[in-house]
Amino acid sequence: MVLIEANLMASCVAFICVYVFPSNSMGILFAVAGTIGGMYLLRCIHPPAVFLSIFIVMSGTKSYDFAIHPILVDSLILVAASFFNKALVKKLG
Repeated sequence: MVLIEANLMASCVAFICVYVFPSNSMGILFAVAGTIGGMYLLRCIHPPAVFLSIFIVMSGTKSYDFAIHPILVDSLILVAASFFNKALVKKLG
């Protein structure tokens, strides 16, 4: 579940930075700092989420639908695959 929390938090921080900072360099700086700080406060450290916030700021995506469809859906698929893999390894091993 850390994966879902971290990815959604990183995308929300990145969207805020896209709206607040017109410059990509300032947006990336605050998106990375905000994502790391938010993950630390929520105790859901997931390093790839930092790249996600950089990607969102660099692309300039201003649609919150991006947080729901690709990010949330892909995160849920990864979590489901992880649970199925764990169950399969436990059953076979």
